[in-house]
Amino acid sequence: MSKIASEDKIRIGLSFDYPDLKKLKYALEEYNKTTLNICVIGQPGVGKSSFINTIRNINHKHPDAASTDVIESTLKATPYEVPYSKDVRYWDVPGKFRLCFK
Repeated sequence: MSKIASEDKIRIGLSFDYPDLKKLKYALEEYNKTTLNICVIGQPGVGKSSFINTIRNINHKHPDAASTDVIESTLKATPYEVPYSKDVRYWDVPGKFRLCFK
């Protein structure tokens, strides 16, 4: 384990003057107010909505559950909050990368 010399401790302490600490405190406060938005993407019908329900610990029959079906059921981007953390929001979006045959 390396030891820090006393003069280095003083130099490290002096490198953070009061305005820097104030900026750091402000940045941390702003970070704590931020909501984390997570977009779940993938092909149609692969289970994006089921994944969101599972990660939120909500049964597909729950009134706040993301809609699930055997066919594509998500037609527009929809946000879902996590019950145990209001700072996290999952977005269920329509399937992308559809295969089109003519």
